[in-house]
Order: sequence, then C-alpha cells, then structure tokens
Amino acid sequence: MRKTKPIDAKLTHSSPDLDARREAVLRNYEELREFYQGQTTFYGRMFIGLQVATLTGSALTPILLLMTNLPKVWQALPSAIGGLAAAVNGAFRYRQEWA
Repeated sequence: MRKTKPIDAKLTHSSPDLDARREAVLRNYEELREFYQGQTTFYGRMFIGLQVATLTGSALTPILLLMTNLPKVWQALPSAIGGLAAAVNGAFRYRQEWA
C-alpha cells in the first residue's frame, strides 16, 4: 500500500495560476481516492477471509471430534484456527474499517 502525500502547499497557496492549482487539487484527489480504494479492498478481504476461517473451523470441529482415530492435535486444530481468526477479526475490527 502506498501512503499519500499532502498536496503541495507552495503551489496551492502562493501560485496565482488557477490551472496549476486546479491540477494539483485534482492530482491530490486521485491519489487519495486510489489510496482509500486500496485500503477498502484490503480490509474487505481480511474481514471476509477471517470470517471464512472462523466458520470453517467451527464447522469442522465437531466432525473431526467424531473421528476417534485422528490424533487429538488434528481434532483441535480447526477450533484453534477458528478462534484465532475470530480474535484477530475482533481485535483489528476489519469490518468497521471496510465500511
């Protein structure tokens, strides 16, 4: 992700050339729009990915617990991954950032 840079203050405050000022404002707008669109995409993907991991881990846990021939680690792993994904999603609040 690329951080945006502030608009060139010298150009906007001291330049009498309206076209140059307009160009600087439009360029800054485009950079900010691209930046926030990238942030929105990132947060949306993180939220959905962590939700899928949480739901998958929750759904697989009872199925794997019924398989008595599996090692205990494999039976507990989906639950642990699901819990971790839910905790990360809650701690970083990706849904709120996405919205």
